[in-house]
Amino acid sequence: MKLKNKNVLVYGLGKSGLGAIKLLKKLKSKIFVYDDIKENLENFCNDNIIKVYEINEDFLRKTDLIIVNPCVSQYCENLKLASLLKVKMISEIELAYLFSKGKIISVTGSNGKSTTSTLIYNMFKLANKKASLVGNIGYSYSEEVSKNKKQTYIVEVSSFQLETIDKYHSNCSAFLNFSENHLDRHFSLKNYFETKCRIFNRVKNKDFKILNYDDEKVKNIKFDKNYYYFSLNQKVKGAYFFNDNIYFNNGKTEEFILHKSSIKLMGEHNIQNVLCAIIVAKLYKIKNEIIKKAVESFFGIEHRIEFVENINGVNYYNDSKSTTVKATLTALNCFKNNSVILILGGSDKGFDFNDLFSNMPSYVKCIVAIGEVKERVLNNAKENGFYNVYLIDDFFNSIKFSKNLAESENYDTVLLSPATASYDMFTSFEQRGETFKNLVKELKGEN
Repeated sequence: MKLKNKNVLVYGLGKSGLGAIKLLKKLKSKIFVYDDIKENLENFCNDNIIKVYEINEDFLRKTDLIIVNPCVSQYCENLKLASLLKVKMISEIELAYLFSKGKIISVTGSNGKSTTSTLIYNMFKLANKKASLVGNIGYSYSEEVSKNKKQTYIVEVSSFQLETIDKYHSNCSAFLNFSENHLDRHFSLKNYFETKCRIFNRVKNKDFKILNYDDEKVKNIKFDKNYYYFSLNQKVKGAYFFNDNIYFNNGKTEEFILHKSSIKLMGEHNIQNVLCAIIVAKLYKIKNEIIKKAVESFFGIEHRIEFVENINGVNYYNDSKSTTVKATLTALNCFKNNSVILILGGSDKGFDFNDLFSNMPSYVKCIVAIGEVKERVLNNAKENGFYNVYLIDDFFNSIKFSKNLAESENYDTVLLSPATASYDMFTSFEQRGETFKNLVKELKGEN
């Protein structure tokens, strides 16, 4: 694709949009920018870039290409009009792919993408392989490509980014798991799954495909060659967990990689993440001692079951990254020997909480419900016989209330694991997590 002197609209000024602008400048495109949040547009300053305050038919007829921010739905009115006028629309990762040099490793799934992508990146770094961690994790793929480096790109890929890809092709693609999410965007589980599967759209027989054997939906995706599985329960071609050890099987021989004690992360789900990362490392010829060292030195990512403080014998954990019921249940499984107050809720993603309450562990003593969905949380809890739910309007008060309740009832854990997005109160799950950590530290200072 040649973009020199072409009229390109960057729709959305988040990190991906700003990264796309840097690459488009190098490509000498004529760049236009638009954002649904007018304040973002007003505050944007960049020479030789034209701000657009209204999208209309006349403008779109002169537009050669639209780079769509992943937060922008293809069903919004402006993009529906663009589609009607047959204006080409692609995601920022598609733009980056078209001009990148080097191998591409893509990781998708409903949960665990950031942890797995980061661990793979750490393995490459320790092996002195040139690599960059980009995509949904918050680092713009296009910005890295604009630096003109030949390296391996480890790309965390969300369903939103996969909506508008065409030629995007990975040399290695991993699908970690699948569970209900983003129904406000995809409308059905079928649509959501099909969007996730777009990560495999352009794969060839020689490309590596990695699937979760323990996930019924994911393991049934079929390929002819070069597919590998990871499993906690079965000896598979790929990586598997057996008697507290991890083994790798390449289809011909198997070898011991490491013992469970090398994994510093909490929870079985993180063993699965490690298994997937190990497959990637082995396929890219990283030595076992490097793999072990990377796993032993990896303590997780921010906002994912992150210990914050201990106040008067109560431990506070930030799990703001859990934006699905499955992710929150996975987090709760890490606290089997504790008594937990769960802070739950946020913006409405279109699903209910019946799965959460029908599988609620007995060691969760109460729910502090917040955000747009708090009434639904209460109703779903009652429907499933869980009555210890408190509705709190203010985020800070939810933490303060949890602190007082934990100390009065001798509970030992307060866990923020919202199971929803953050957009009713915050701009991102990162901002929500940072706010939680800061408020907990404030409360500790008051003691």
